[in-house]
Amino acid sequence: DAYTQAQVAFFMGITVIVCIFCMMHLQSAALITAVIVNTAFVIFFASTHNITFIATAASIVLVSIGMLIILRHQYRDFTSLVNAQFKTEQLSNANLMLANRDSLTGLPNRRYFFQTLDTAMNEALLQRSGLAVGVLDLDGFKPVNDLYGHSVGDRLLMLVAERLTTAASDTVHVSRLGGDEFALVIKGDISNEALLMFGKHLCTLMHESFELSEIPIQIGATLGFATFPATADMPPN
Repeated sequence: DAYTQAQVAFFMGITVIVCIFCMMHLQSAALITAVIVNTAFVIFFASTHNITFIATAASIVLVSIGMLIILRHQYRDFTSLVNAQFKTEQLSNANLMLANRDSLTGLPNRRYFFQTLDTAMNEALLQRSGLAVGVLDLDGFKPVNDLYGHSVGDRLLMLVAERLTTAASDTVHVSRLGGDEFALVIKGDISNEALLMFGKHLCTLMHESFELSEIPIQIGATLGFATFPATADMPPN
């Protein structure tokens, strides 16, 4: 009867609108659903030759077209928002890296070293453990820099950083403080014997010849340690 047909018309119209709304972030799926359902909707009610049903079908089609247009604008705005958020995150990560990384060697810089040291000291206090801080100075770097130029000196610092990185681990943090000065934060075994052995290992790495432009360069290193809380209780100390 007419009431049943009206109920079907109402149900199909609401269903189309709800489906389009639910798939507002899936533009292709919403468009396909609207086309399929509206096509069947129009064919069915056009076959009734009832002016009211035909007008209802036309109204639903127009509403669907309007919703699809709005959906397209919302989808475009949503995509722009996601892209902007992604670019912002990339810029934030890049700025964070620039703020905490040495641009020449790629090692953590002085700023990040003190952040790491402060965090490690707080953890040591909570765990009632200790840590050691080492400062390594390159011996003979200035003559190399003066004799061969700053470009060779920069490449030498990069090779030094690579060798120091081989000694880094979960318990050994390596940073560049600036110039030819590097720093280490060491957790775990910080006994005199362990630090002496580790220090000798690093000095041996620095004494090995560096090959730069087929020029063998020999430098050395001086390394000293301070332990927390035995010999220092604050990062500046």
